[in-house]
Amino acid sequence: MDYVIGLDGGGTKTEALAIGLNGAELGTWTGGPGNPHAVTFATASTELGRLLTTVKDALPGHRCLAVCAGLAGVDTAEERSTMERYLNQTLTGSAYEGVSLLIKNDAEIALKAALGSSKGIIAIAGTGSIIYAFDSEGNKYRAGGWGHLLGDQGSGYDIGLSVLQTVMKSYDGVLPATVLTEAVLQKHGIRDAAELRGIVYQPGVQKAQIAEHAELAVRAAAAGDTLARQIIVRSAEDLADLVVALRNRHPGLDRLKIGAAGSIFAHCPLFYDTFRVNVSQEDDLSDVVLSGRRSSAGAADYARELAASQGVK
Repeated sequence: MDYVIGLDGGGTKTEALAIGLNGAELGTWTGGPGNPHAVTFATASTELGRLLTTVKDALPGHRCLAVCAGLAGVDTAEERSTMERYLNQTLTGSAYEGVSLLIKNDAEIALKAALGSSKGIIAIAGTGSIIYAFDSEGNKYRAGGWGHLLGDQGSGYDIGLSVLQTVMKSYDGVLPATVLTEAVLQKHGIRDAAELRGIVYQPGVQKAQIAEHAELAVRAAAAGDTLARQIIVRSAEDLADLVVALRNRHPGLDRLKIGAAGSIFAHCPLFYDTFRVNVSQEDDLSDVVLSGRRSSAGAADYARELAASQGVK
């Protein structure tokens, strides 16, 4: 069977999805980081090469026709060209030498997975957050995604940090009691909120470790905790504000559909509902589509289109 591969490369891991030319999934595999800015272009290409070898070994006797790599941190034409050059060098002499290769960024494949199109707006809310828009002329626009210090509105980090700050404000008596306090204490195995200072300010605490606390807010909000619901609603509204601002700056984007992707959207109905109410125009909530597919599936769709464009059926 001939097949294609879609790669979703992030800062910590890459997912590979192989599909047949009929769209049937053949399997998924995971490997190391694919974001060249989180590691280096050389390291990212080496990790991608290792993962592709793993896929090839798992599908003996089959032929790969095309690979699309959707990589976080690869936005400009120069970055794509550099990544393509490194990856082609890595694949030289392997079973993938000469295979058609397409480099996209993570937003493009997330949009493809959510809407089945290369045109639209994609809102991504995971550990970090960002808004991208792609119009019918191929122009790209963005809002947000400036990192946890400059602005990651609507992200897991944003929500997680708010959870910790809310617990401390409740401890000081500024805010009322919240079930978030007990949830945080249990998570860290401590008895008093004041002990959080020694945990949060430890050297080496990463953004993802703060973002883990978002799950506590999601669960507490679902259980009806007022402060947790306020955190979720505020974060979703802030992310929606980015979409509204982007549309206001570029009026041609105002009728594009919006794809919603990422773990916060996937696991928190309150977040998704608040977001779509705040970005929908004329109360048309159908403008916002919750992605039901992995981003690697969007990359695989692009790879299948690439194979088809070269006359392979």
